[in-house]
Amino acid sequence: MPSKKPGFSRRDLAWLMGFGFFVEAVLLYMLLIDPAMSRLAKIAPELARAQEAQATLQAALATSAPQPEAQALRLPAPILLASGESPSLAIQRSLDVQVAASGAQLLATTLDEATAAEGETFTRAKVRLAGSYEAIDAFVRRLATPDRLLTMEALIVRAVDPQADRLEAEVTLSYYFQAKEP
Repeated sequence: MPSKKPGFSRRDLAWLMGFGFFVEAVLLYMLLIDPAMSRLAKIAPELARAQEAQATLQAALATSAPQPEAQALRLPAPILLASGESPSLAIQRSLDVQVAASGAQLLATTLDEATAAEGETFTRAKVRLAGSYEAIDAFVRRLATPDRLLTMEALIVRAVDPQADRLEAEVTLSYYFQAKEP
């Protein structure tokens, strides 16, 4: 026999509230939790690959540190201008030797000659090369020799193929030369 009071009974209110909480939980799961878990599942392999690449790079740099006596033998000769040779040709010749000695592959070189101050010129070189972690590291170490008047302005390294241990690097350098005496 139905109750004569208007509205819902306590039991009906309890059922309605329970159903409301159930619907809210299902919607919360569908709209927030499930997409977040799916996104994390997609990101996990990329994160693992990035951590592996970082560990590989650190290991390669740690093991490729040259011995002091070996480093003294591998230092390139300073850039000397041959008679009538422009700084651009001397830099190109020097870069070719350094890239070949490091084991990297030269992709492109762009040279831009300018005058910095009276009697002093500088040439900005943008070099793109490809190779292994060790080859890029060897090239950068060869640039850090103290007998050069050069500044490394930028170094950008990108992984071309992480599975094949192949990198592409773009190095921006500034070489400084004293003007020739007349």
